[in-house]
Amino acid sequence: MCHTVPIMKPEILAQCNDAILTEAATRFGIDRSSLGPIKGFENCVCECMRHGQPAILRLSHSTHRSKSAIEAELEWVDYLAGHGLSVCRPLRSRHDRLVEPIELDRAGFSVVAFERAAGRGVPRDNQTSAMAVNRGRLLGQIHKLTKDFKPRNDTVKRNHWYDDPDFANYRSILNPADQDVMQRFAELIEELKSLQVERDTYGLIHTDAHTSNMFFDGDRPTLFDFDDCGYDYFISDIAIALFYTILFLPDDWNREEYARQFLRDILAGYREQNTLDDRWLEIIPKILKRREIILYVAIHRGMDMNNLDDWCRRYLDGRKERIVDNVPVLDIDYSAFA
Repeated sequence: MCHTVPIMKPEILAQCNDAILTEAATRFGIDRSSLGPIKGFENCVCECMRHGQPAILRLSHSTHRSKSAIEAELEWVDYLAGHGLSVCRPLRSRHDRLVEPIELDRAGFSVVAFERAAGRGVPRDNQTSAMAVNRGRLLGQIHKLTKDFKPRNDTVKRNHWYDDPDFANYRSILNPADQDVMQRFAELIEELKSLQVERDTYGLIHTDAHTSNMFFDGDRPTLFDFDDCGYDYFISDIAIALFYTILFLPDDWNREEYARQFLRDILAGYREQNTLDDRWLEIIPKILKRREIILYVAIHRGMDMNNLDDWCRRYLDGRKERIVDNVPVLDIDYSAFA
């Protein structure tokens, strides 16, 4: 959900111990000695070597994601990779499985492995217009392909956005003092759920396609971390990319003009690959607000509110008031991009 907030629970991290990691590496034919330090926020993620090639090992605790949900994620990513898209293909285990369940000392994990993306992460200050255009092309390719994707098993599929646990459980996550936030969120959820669902506007998407979930090889992006993928409006992938692009911009940057240029670039690339009616541009402010609130919820779910880090404190500073007062995340004319 969030590419910066460390919401991995310490008790889960503690269960991702040496025995679990050794067993996981063995199942996928990974050199145990090559495992790097554990990273990640809602999953335990390690860089490693497999058959002499760089790879990624990911362990998801049973309290975070079910085995069937992970199988649905990997089926879709494998489908996209099979059509030549620049995503990290999942790797099969020694038992020819994409997902290996491991239970050891009462710890339950679903373990998967991926090819490592080519290139590297690029800080926002060094990102180019060509990178944004190529991000749009990739999202357009994904949305075009996802229209024809059909899971092999209807009981093994991803959630619709409103069934994601943070959306479904926000009232139990937030404090009673956040009643006004809950009311705003409830209204927004109902408004977005009322939008027309069509093959050309709604389907299985990444939902978290910011630059912490992609590497660039030159100007070419490779997208990874499909852990939050789900059924949502296509415009959401564009809006969420915009949300993180403008989050915490330096004070001396022109926020609105930077956002306009980014939207021009990402939409230019997107429209080369997929057609989305211009009326969806007017939904971007609602998706931005939805992400603003769900990130507020995620921080309350995953963090010690009495011991917040600097990033969380900065994000929450004045955030409740902006949510309750319905202050736009970005105040620009979206119709100008039609």
